[in-house]
Amino acid sequence: MVCQLWRLLLAIHRANAAATRPKISFRSYKLKRAMNQSHGSQSMIAPLRRVVVKRPDEAFGEADPSRWNYTAQPDLTAAQTEHDALTATLRRLGAEVHYNEVPQLGRADSIYAHDPAIVTNRGAIILKMGKRLREGEEAAMATCLGDLGVPIHYRLQGEARAEGGDLCWIDSRTLAAGQGFRTNAAGIAQLREALEPDGITVIPVHLPYALGPEACLHLMSFISIVDEKRAVIYPPQMPVPFWQVERPRFPLHSSS
Repeated sequence: MVCQLWRLLLAIHRANAAATRPKISFRSYKLKRAMNQSHGSQSMIAPLRRVVVKRPDEAFGEADPSRWNYTAQPDLTAAQTEHDALTATLRRLGAEVHYNEVPQLGRADSIYAHDPAIVTNRGAIILKMGKRLREGEEAAMATCLGDLGVPIHYRLQGEARAEGGDLCWIDSRTLAAGQGFRTNAAGIAQLREALEPDGITVIPVHLPYALGPEACLHLMSFISIVDEKRAVIYPPQMPVPFWQVERPRFPLHSSS
């Protein structure tokens, strides 16, 4: 669609030789289009302009640590204080902060708002939680995003499972998808169906067993992209094929 619009702009420009406005470069056109769009997050490092969060509530504070695989009973007051400090920092840096206030009775993990959906330039892809205790968060997030005017581009269906913690944008055209206990092959196949028509490549990354299905190792447990050519990784948990593919993009630096 962008290329078609750009060709139209060029045609209008060339037909109107008397026009005095300067020619708009393709890069500038894409940048202006992206800045005017109210949604879209095909990046882990682009400036954050709008963000959805969920403030820790009673469901988190009263959670049974053994059931939710927490190391201890959550301290709700401390969690809310830390959360408020985070959102204050986001606002100070210029981001609009929106709260997911859809009721989520008994869903302690719903504070992890990154997991139920990803937002592309076309709109949101509503995922399906791999952890049964978290089922239902997807619908709540879809309602929240709808209230914010974000269109729903795709919904995972059937036996497909995928969680945001397993999905990492390597760049705006490449999504790494960790296949493990929370994201399955059917989920990755449906992500491809949703994204490949727009020229986005989905790379499956087979995750290790690690501490097992209850503890769960997400893709983003061992990689965080911090710049175009820089990522923080934890090599002992990183699958060798994924490391081999991404090493040229993110040259290895030793820490001292």
